[in-house]
Amino acid sequence: MSRRFTIELIKWSDDPKRKTLILCGEGQSGKIRAVRKLASETNRELIIIDLANPEFSRICKENAPKEMTAALASAAGKEIAGNRSILYLDSLEKCPELIPELKNIHKEIPELPLIVTGNGIDNLLKKYEADLPASMFTYLLHTPFSFNDLIREITPGSGYRDR
Repeated sequence: MSRRFTIELIKWSDDPKRKTLILCGEGQSGKIRAVRKLASETNRELIIIDLANPEFSRICKENAPKEMTAALASAAGKEIAGNRSILYLDSLEKCPELIPELKNIHKEIPELPLIVTGNGIDNLLKKYEADLPASMFTYLLHTPFSFNDLIREITPGSGYRDR
């Protein structure tokens, strides 16, 4: 995994004025792996919610932000502990009703690092531009491994560096 990408994630998560992170990138590019590494390096519990799961989608549709995040965590068998947790909402395209609520989640629980991703997330968010200005999000693009990243990954401690 790109160390530079991990550093960007850590900087975002440690920012007291952080916004909701929109994590863009191709499917199977390692987004969840990168967020797992973030959780590990910042000593936070990662709560991954795949909105393709009908139970999670139902919870999102039926609850206000604080109740929704608590119910999602409970359904995932986790507990949200403010800044000691990271909430990762995957497959946002499966629950577009949640998009307008992103603003409210951030307002009601600003200490909770919130990451959202999904297929075609940029196009989904464009439909709600009037209600959700781009300034309330941080966008980060995750790309698949570069050759240099792969070399570093398979030879840890090798001292290999970009030149």
